[in-house]
Amino acid sequence: MKSTKPSICFWISSIIIFIIGLTNYNSVDSIDINIHDTYYVISNFHISIIFTFIFSLIGFIYWILSTTTLKLYPRLTQIHTFISIGCFLAFIIGMLYFNKIKTDNEFPLFDNSLDKNIFIILVFIIFFLLQLLFIINIIASTLKQIFTKKKANKL
Repeated sequence: MKSTKPSICFWISSIIIFIIGLTNYNSVDSIDINIHDTYYVISNFHISIIFTFIFSLIGFIYWILSTTTLKLYPRLTQIHTFISIGCFLAFIIGMLYFNKIKTDNEFPLFDNSLDKNIFIILVFIIFFLLQLLFIINIIASTLKQIFTKKKANKL
């Protein structure tokens, strides 16, 4: 079975993210992150635009790399692709969960924003640390190609 190219997976994901962002464009939903004495309020539409740009850029880089002679490690590419898309899916499911808790809450003064903030920060940390795996994959594949060319030239 032929595997799907990661660039196509990221481009399809970025289109889906953009469509999700457009459907929530007029909604009042936003993410409030409290760090020390400062509140950061980001609308869901802006988060979807940021994710759309990041996923499109990663897809573009994968596409550029597929047109060159550089062959990335397939296992690292699969891990990066699935977990990156999984982070966004976890983010969407988590936001739906926390919004449901907020609407189902019978006690109006109960605020679970700390749980929501921890969840958002963990998902973003996992996502951005995972992008290091992408960079490591590119560097390791480049070094492997350089060393194999040097060995071939010596023989």
